[in-house]
Order: sequence, then C-alpha cells, then structure tokens
Amino acid sequence: MEIKVENKEVKVNNIGATKNNDLQIKTIIIDMGNTQIKVTDGVREEVYPSTYSKETEKFKEKLKYVCINDEYTYFQKGDYNLTYSKVRKDFTATIAYAIAKITEDIDILNVNLVLLLPIDQMKNQGELIEALQGKELQYIARINKTMEKLVVINRVVVCPEGMSSWWTCSEEEKKNFVMLVDIGGRTTNIIGMKAGEMAILDTFETGMLNLFERLKNKSGKNYPLADIEHHIENKDITLLKKDKAEFLMEIIDQMNVKRYYLDNFDSVIFTGGGSAFLSEIIKTKLPQNCRLHENPIKSNMLGAMLLGKQILGTN
Repeated sequence: MEIKVENKEVKVNNIGATKNNDLQIKTIIIDMGNTQIKVTDGVREEVYPSTYSKETEKFKEKLKYVCINDEYTYFQKGDYNLTYSKVRKDFTATIAYAIAKITEDIDILNVNLVLLLPIDQMKNQGELIEALQGKELQYIARINKTMEKLVVINRVVVCPEGMSSWWTCSEEEKKNFVMLVDIGGRTTNIIGMKAGEMAILDTFETGMLNLFERLKNKSGKNYPLADIEHHIENKDITLLKKDKAEFLMEIIDQMNVKRYYLDNFDSVIFTGGGSAFLSEIIKTKLPQNCRLHENPIKSNMLGAMLLGKQILGTN
C-alpha cells in the first residue's frame, strides 16, 4: 500500500515472514503514545500512562516491569520519555510490556504487530520492522503476577498516526472533504482527505507536553511532566480556559500558515489525547464544521486495527 502527496511518500509495509505456524497468530495493535500507551488484540483493550523507569528497585514484586536479557524496565512509574523520535526510544521493552498487559494468561504467542508512527517519522518505519519482524522476544513480565513470555513476531505493519483515525470515520464523511487534527503528546498530525484522496499529510512538533512544560515553568515548581494533570486537578497549578484556548489557537495558527484552513473542509475532526484534554474549547469555540472524535484517545489504535488487518489479510 502506498500513499503519495505532493512529492511526499508514506509507504505501509506489506511484506512479512511466517514462523511457528503451529501457533494461532494473534494480531496486536500498539499505539506507543508519548503520554499514553494504547493496546488491543481486538477483544481486550488497555490504556495506561507511558511513564517508565530503569532505576534499580529493591521491591520488584510490587511493581510492573519487563526483564529482557537481565535488564529491568519498570512501567507506569517514573516520567515520560521526551525523546522526539519514537524509533530512538526503547520500543522493544514497551512492546513487550504492552503484549503482556493483554495476554497475561498466554505464555507462548505468535503475533502480527500493527504499530504507529507520526507522519513525519514514517520514513523510519524500516528500523522498527527490521528490529522486530521474524524475531523472538523471551522475557519475564510482571503485571498482576510474574510471567515468563515467549513472543514470536511474525509480521510487522506500521501505520501513520492521524491517518489511521480516518479509517474510523463514517462512510459519508469519507466521501466528503474531511480533515483530521490529531493532537498528541509531542506532535500534532494533520490529515486532509478530499473524497477519499489525500490532500494534506503533515506533522507539527507541538503537543500537550508543550503546554504542560509551559504550565510547569510558570508554576515555579519542579513537578515531573507526568504529574502535571494531577496538579492541575489538585489546584496546585492554575489552568484557565483561556490557556487551553490560546494553546489550541497556536496549533490552528500553524495550520493557517500552511493554508490548512478549517473552512475548506466539510468536517474537521479533532482527535488524540490532546484533543480530549481540550474538548471544551473544541466543542464551544470552533466553527460548526469542527467536532471532537467520538473516541479521541483510541481512534488511532482502532483505525490501525482496521487498516492493519486489511494489509495483513486477517479478519
């Protein structure tokens, strides 16, 4: 499958090896967000913070972790990884933990993986595929109990963030001019589709962590970014409606500079965790053709499940 837009090219991998055919192949979709990880096998879904730590811990039996080659990575504690490129992060441990989250009752798995990258990082998808496809992951994981896992990775498909959400749109919307604004932790992906044809494919290096960093600096406190939402809810940090509106307008201003005008589309769908956080502004301050996706947190994961299974030829 190929997607080309104005000399830009995004290719979705459709080549894979088959291994361990005696095991039923399970397709697992993992959206490795900068602030939240989303994972599903089409039956079970999990959403959890993307915080992690590699610090030495004395009481491992009370923590959630994976251990690969005697190296422990602890999850749902610590802080966010602020590395911009997702292929420069420790994605192997992240994937191993995500698989364990939804397969606690299975020790040996044969899987197809559907992963996501920001549009501007799709050129690096080959690094994910080369590192994972046809490989075996043998590790120890602890979620609610300690497990020994053997995961055989059969095929790997990488889908573009934002565009994956387009697959969750209604058939009527797919026939019209629709733009998706996917506000994440470190990026905002912009996708414009005109009657099913690609018109816009872009990424801005702006996401909710920019707003959280700004609020942290304004507060004068040394809070971890992963704790900012808690401190907002606890009134330790003041977040006004106008702060949210100004941040959203910064993104829209960037869109206007590129001539990605809201009024040029029949519908503009805001999605991603950032859009969920800014939902009140999206619903009350934007033109009538703008709306919040019905499932902004999971839309990329759910769309990637539809797209990935189509590419893999699975049900």
